[in-house]
Amino acid sequence: RSAPEAEYRQLQHEVEQAVNNYNRIAHKNGKSVKPDATLTLKKKAGNGEFAFNQKVSKLQEAAKRGELVKTTPEVRDKRLIEKYRKQLNNKIAQQYGRSNPEFAAQLKDKINKMDVDHIVDLQLNGKDALSNLQMLDRSTNRSIGPQITHQIKNLPEGTKINQVIIKDKR
Repeated sequence: RSAPEAEYRQLQHEVEQAVNNYNRIAHKNGKSVKPDATLTLKKKAGNGEFAFNQKVSKLQEAAKRGELVKTTPEVRDKRLIEKYRKQLNNKIAQQYGRSNPEFAAQLKDKINKMDVDHIVDLQLNGKDALSNLQMLDRSTNRSIGPQITHQIKNLPEGTKINQVIIKDKR
C-alpha cells in the first residue's frame, strides 16, 4: 500500500471508532441513535399535486446526493425573499410586459399567492441563497416544513437524511 492510502485507511478506521463510541455513549444515556434517517412526507388536503410532487422530488434528489443533514438553521434573511420576488416580477415584466400585459398581470397575481420556498429547507442544511429558492404553492410549503420539523426534532445535530418517501394517503 502507498503511504497516502494507508493514512486514509487509518483515518477511516478512526472515524468509524469515533462514531461507534458516540453511539455507545448515546445509547447508555438513553438516546435513540440513528446514523441515518428517513423523512416520510404526506400530501395534505389542499396541497397541489404538482407542487407537492415537485418539492418531494427535489428533496429526494438532495438526499441521494447526501446533502440533507439535520441542522440548526441560521436566521433567514428576509431581504433575500423580497429580492427573489422582485427578480421574478422583473423577469415577467421584461418577457411579457409589452407583448402580453394581461398575461404578465396574471402571472404576477399568481406568484403573489405563492410562497418563496427554500428548495432544500434550512433545517436540512439548505443554504439561504437565491440559488436555493423557488416559488411553491402556499399550502404545500406550509405543510411540508412542519412535517420535516416534527420528524427531525429529536435527531442528533448532523444526522444524515438518506431518503425521502411519500406516505400513501390511505
